[in-house]
Amino acid sequence: MSIATKPSVTDANSDVKAIYSNIWTFAALKGDGSIVAWGRNDNAPASVTDTNSDVKAIDSNNEGFTVLKGDGSVVAWGSINNTAPSSVTDANSGVQAIFSSSASFAAVKGDGSVVTWGHQYANTTNAPASVTDANSDVKVIYSNEYSFAAVKGNGSVITWGQIERNPPLLSANPDEQTVYSTSTAFAALKRDGSVIVWGVGDAARAPSSVTDENSGVQSITLLGEGFGALKDDGSVVVWGYNVFEPPLSVANAGSDVKAIYSNDRAFAAVKGDGSVVAWGPSYNGGDNAPVSVTTANSDVKAISSTQAAFAALKGDGSVVAWGNSAFAGDNHLVEEQLKPAFARIESSIM
Repeated sequence: MSIATKPSVTDANSDVKAIYSNIWTFAALKGDGSIVAWGRNDNAPASVTDTNSDVKAIDSNNEGFTVLKGDGSVVAWGSINNTAPSSVTDANSGVQAIFSSSASFAAVKGDGSVVTWGHQYANTTNAPASVTDANSDVKVIYSNEYSFAAVKGNGSVITWGQIERNPPLLSANPDEQTVYSTSTAFAALKRDGSVIVWGVGDAARAPSSVTDENSGVQSITLLGEGFGALKDDGSVVVWGYNVFEPPLSVANAGSDVKAIYSNDRAFAAVKGDGSVVAWGPSYNGGDNAPVSVTTANSDVKAISSTQAAFAALKGDGSVVAWGNSAFAGDNHLVEEQLKPAFARIESSIM
């Protein structure tokens, strides 16, 4: 195990093309198709670390990595549970793509069949025969922490793991919908502006104002075990477990909301005049946004978040933070440094 970054990627002109990670380890993909790993699980085999290893793609879960090589074979390492079967590790196995949950992987092969491996938690490795049989015609897989959902060529969806309920038809073309997920539910935003949800619990019970055809949903934001939808009439609709209803100033049609952001429990919406409306628990900054961002024409351009705080970037380059001080909700100690100096802030929460 080597925690330190290796010279083969830190030197100038190291030719690194992309970096991947899990909770313990980084893996850098170089231009010659080889991998350099460092961290707790840096024991990548020579078949991917040697020069010209022909690595085409990398995926990871909490502890393991899986690599797709140019000959359609898979190489896996990291977690003790990350032992891929010979049906994907043999040369010319025909693997086309790899997907991951928190502790397992699923590979789609050229004949549309699926192969799974990893930790058996929540039965994510127990894919049904309707996707594992040869010529199952699986086109794409979506995943969350404990489940996989495979879309077949006819648009049918097969879900397994913690979630075993299947939605109505989706498009086999992933460009036709954008799929979001919590640990208990999936939400597919279709091109017509409607949302299809499936899963368990409150996050799988979206209101008709977003599920009806041509509902006008433009984007979806995640919040813990819930979702927030921004519609083309400037209103916000939310649903899920422990999700606070939005105030009328953003829930009504014509509210002029331009973007919504979230942390672990609260939402913050930016309106067309640059003002912010936040809602949710005080602990997370849901009802204590300062007047410097809530008044009309506050000129807020973007918001970033930690787990329990928000930071707003204003048009003059200054930053206003609020929420739980233990999660960076108080920026008084760096207030002078944050006055018109920075052009961008980025969130540590996806």
